[in-house]
Amino acid sequence: MRSVFKKYLHITSLRRKMILSFSALLISALAILQAANTYQTYTVLEENLSDSVHESLRLGLSNIDYFFEDINNLASGILPETPIQNALTEKIEYNSLETKSLLRSVEQTIKRYSSTRPYIPKVYLVNLDNQILDNSLQGMVVPIINEDTDNGSLNLSDIHDAPYISQHIPVISFAKNIYSLYSGNKKLGRLIIDIDTRVINQVLYDFSLPMKGEIFLLDNKNKLLSRSGTYSFNDQAFLDAVTYPFPSMDETISINHEKFLCLTETSALTGWTFCALIPYHMFAQSIIIQMSLTLILFIVCIFAAIIISRPIINSLYKPIGMLISSMKEVENGNLDSFVSYHNQDELLSLIDGYNSMLTQIRNLITQVKTKERSKRQAELYALQAQINPHFLYNTLNSIRYLAKLHNTPDIRDITVSLIHLSSASLSSDKFITISQELELVADYLHIQKVRYGEEVVYYQCQITSPDITEYLIPRFSIQPLIENALFHGILPKGHGQITVVLSKMETFILINIYDNGVGMSKEKISSLNNLLENDQYQEYSSDSFEVRKLKNIGIENINHRIKINFSNKFGINLSTNPSGGIHVQMKIPVMKEEGYNENSIYC
Repeated sequence: MRSVFKKYLHITSLRRKMILSFSALLISALAILQAANTYQTYTVLEENLSDSVHESLRLGLSNIDYFFEDINNLASGILPETPIQNALTEKIEYNSLETKSLLRSVEQTIKRYSSTRPYIPKVYLVNLDNQILDNSLQGMVVPIINEDTDNGSLNLSDIHDAPYISQHIPVISFAKNIYSLYSGNKKLGRLIIDIDTRVINQVLYDFSLPMKGEIFLLDNKNKLLSRSGTYSFNDQAFLDAVTYPFPSMDETISINHEKFLCLTETSALTGWTFCALIPYHMFAQSIIIQMSLTLILFIVCIFAAIIISRPIINSLYKPIGMLISSMKEVENGNLDSFVSYHNQDELLSLIDGYNSMLTQIRNLITQVKTKERSKRQAELYALQAQINPHFLYNTLNSIRYLAKLHNTPDIRDITVSLIHLSSASLSSDKFITISQELELVADYLHIQKVRYGEEVVYYQCQITSPDITEYLIPRFSIQPLIENALFHGILPKGHGQITVVLSKMETFILINIYDNGVGMSKEKISSLNNLLENDQYQEYSSDSFEVRKLKNIGIENINHRIKINFSNKFGINLSTNPSGGIHVQMKIPVMKEEGYNENSIYC
């Protein structure tokens, strides 16, 4: 039987395996769950009930703590007030006008703080002689309250009547010591705040415990402050049944021959304790109901698993089948076989990644083809460009020899410059040092000055870093830009200035070329920058005459060589020179030897 089952799993489809596994796993899990639930329902329900009741008790304590924290903050705000400090440091004589005025100032200060808190019927001061500093409370007895402690708990009195209220509402008094701000924290007296107990009772009335439970509130002396339910037993029967101090674990107690589950929570701020009693007979009824509901749920889940499992498995298998079909299409060379899937689940990330991979593969193939085509075309242009310079190079050497023979230094110098330029054009080196490139610029300008005169252009080169000339640059990168600035910027104007500024950053070099020639419009500069940024090397037809002149001189050729040798992070950008003319900026990587690597600073 086992071998037959293994053979079936080996030859059956993934869809059937998923349906079988899902159904078997779900039914087994539900069966085990029901079996375990039969033995554990009691414990689980008790734990859940305990957690729920404890959470309710903590919530009730936090509500009560909120009132006392507010009262503590209120007291902290009143203590440093000047009228409060003065009233406790001066001698009190109720019949004197000064005392009456001072006490009125105290009452106004206190009222400013307490008027927005309806659960505070009275706030007053008591000096070190146990005198109440309040015109309306003269002669009344101060409630008994413990001194301040260092454990962070509040100082509260027992419940007592407030004699200053006609209805004699029971209150709890809060006390806080007052210290001098001017005499080294000397104790001056106490601030007493009476709290209406009805606000505490309301917290208990708002409770709704499960299973007809009742809540009791006890103070830090285990005196009963309030209770919420209507059980038949009296307060003393409850106080006699509970254990002091309250245990950290839930316990079972018996009151009038009836069992109760007793749960407690104690406030660290007030020391008060909430005690909840849950009758056991209500607990047993809940267990029976819970077990019945679990059994019904188990039967429903089995039927639901049979009905739901098939469409769920189909929804999981369908995108996998689509991926398999697409992969077969890709194997046959169809890179447009994308998978369409719109469900917002984990498979969407997988399919999106697959579609993105197809797009990247297709784009990479296109880029490789484009780069190879551009490289072959550039190599063809380079071979064509070397035909005439060979002949020119040999001819120039003959002229230089004749100039030397006939002692004509001007002809010899210009011929030497031409020989240097021709030799550089014939070189097979793709890169030369910046210093060598600047020498080609000097040779080129020497030739043009012989032709147009020394005054036609003033040329200067500013080098910000001494070692910058040792780094490599594509051959004939700066010279064509100087030629462009001269012929299409300076000569139409008659004369001018060309400035070259070389700056070295951490990972790249900036070569800025400024001329004060005739310049170009912003629209034409923007059009040319767009072509340079996109490296559109062969699109000439729609350009203006000025833009075509710049391209023919070599700007686009240089930009294309920089991008194809390095990356699109580098290249040429044009802008308007604030002094008039054009500003050309060339950005190339810092490189001391051939073989650019984007991950290194010095290649």
